[in-house]
Amino acid sequence: MSADIIMQYIVFLVVLVVLSIPLGTYMAKVMNGEHVFLSKILLPIENLIYKIIGVKKDEEMTWKTYLSSVIWFFFIGLGFLYILSPIDFIPDFVLGLGIADDLAVLALIIPKLVKEVDKFLLWEAEKRMSAKAIIDAEIVE
Repeated sequence: MSADIIMQYIVFLVVLVVLSIPLGTYMAKVMNGEHVFLSKILLPIENLIYKIIGVKKDEEMTWKTYLSSVIWFFFIGLGFLYILSPIDFIPDFVLGLGIADDLAVLALIIPKLVKEVDKFLLWEAEKRMSAKAIIDAEIVE
């Protein structure tokens, strides 16, 4: 092993050890639901992903709901990866047909996304309406 490779390993280990404490602290705060410096950026992305896969933050998930969310997240992600990938069943340079497989994948993904977002919005509206149904009352002795 050359000195360059050994030095590269040493630098890597030093960087790993130095970053472990702040990254560990950051992860602990995130897992406890505390506000962190990236919350403003990552929280909207997290909420969007929850909407797409049908996760409701305030409710506990059954194993069936969890499995369904994981499967749909996998297939939707796989669809977007296929569209972005340069490897296609029909190469993109074939005029007229090159984009057909990408459009077919989009045709399968977009209705599911719309359906899941609609279900989430309906659930959110029902939750808002039930919160407004609470009436202020006086305690009578």
